[in-house]
Amino acid sequence: MYVIDTDALVSMAQLVPESNVNLLLEELVPLVEEGMVCFPDLVIAECKRLAHGESVALWVRSVAGSRVCKSVAYSFTIQVLATAPDLLDEEGEEESSQVAVAAMALYFSSQGADVVVVTEDRRPLPTRACLADACKEMDVSDLTVLEFLTQAGLDSYLSPTE
Repeated sequence: MYVIDTDALVSMAQLVPESNVNLLLEELVPLVEEGMVCFPDLVIAECKRLAHGESVALWVRSVAGSRVCKSVAYSFTIQVLATAPDLLDEEGEEESSQVAVAAMALYFSSQGADVVVVTEDRRPLPTRACLADACKEMDVSDLTVLEFLTQAGLDSYLSPTE
């Protein structure tokens, strides 16, 4: 099971040739419907804000209702903040999805799922830690978008179609 964040979705659209973006997103639909790919509600809001009008923002909204989980109990957020407190950007005006992604990963892990966070949030910012480092603190596996596409058998979309 993969929990994917905003950075990963936006990066995916940039990594894949433009001619393949919609084809790749179409391949991800069944993975969302089957519960293999999930993301919290905050990812939808961030995609709308950061990638407004782009395919990935439209895709996130179109598959939102098909997710097996939309949000998790606040106790998982508390657990994230207890383990990786620096992930929270206390100075940010907008609520960021990183904590929500980490909380969702902990939730699925508590349900016995083999969870992997897909993120390109790999460098600490001046105001918060990065999600990849937080995953390590929480003992949750993480992958880059490229690693995810390869592991999911979707790396053929990285090359332009003819």
